[in-house]
Amino acid sequence: MTVAYVQSNSGANVSATSLAVAYTSNNTAGGLLTAYVRIGALGRTITVSDTANGTWSTQVLTQQQSADGHQAYIFSFPNCAAGANTVTVAISGAAATIRFAIIEDSGCSSTAATEGTNSAQGITTAVASGTTSTGNAGDILRGFVTINGGATLSAEGFAGSPGGSVNVRQSISTYIYVFDIVNPGTTGSYGATGTENTGQNWTASFAAFLPSPYTSSHNGLLLVGVG
Repeated sequence: MTVAYVQSNSGANVSATSLAVAYTSNNTAGGLLTAYVRIGALGRTITVSDTANGTWSTQVLTQQQSADGHQAYIFSFPNCAAGANTVTVAISGAAATIRFAIIEDSGCSSTAATEGTNSAQGITTAVASGTTSTGNAGDILRGFVTINGGATLSAEGFAGSPGGSVNVRQSISTYIYVFDIVNPGTTGSYGATGTENTGQNWTASFAAFLPSPYTSSHNGLLLVGVG
């Protein structure tokens, strides 16, 4: 099955302990749901849930920006139920800024969502998450960049020169950028990149989401998955 982007949406609240964002169309059964979350505070417990599937138990990665005190997270829920759906992000402790984007993709693995992730923080105009080797040419390569207020991101892309074109799926008031290449047709050592215009604090994260079924070769080992 070939992976494909289906839909996305986003929302923000500058002072809250929870925030809900709905998918604009019904989810299709078996899809991969992902959330890209920026919290304007450190040390919080984050819970992601939705009205169709319940709690999302898979935290793909987290990356803190220790200089200005915000944190980025990626959560996923594979093999989703069909129907209307609203995603809620809740945080522990006092109210803080919550911003997040949600995406639905089709054709993704229901058993092994990612085959590689990486992340980093910085305060330079050159934004880079690092690199991770992929073993499947049919992945979704997705980048997630968070920036301190007042800066903008441009030249969104991926280290390692994967095939395909870059699509910016969501941006939220210059604080969040989510972008991808779907089915690059190549394997390599990849990571999220971009150019930030004023040298503000940022985080950069990357995840490679597997198709279903998948084969992935790492260090001479061939991995085969049917879901």
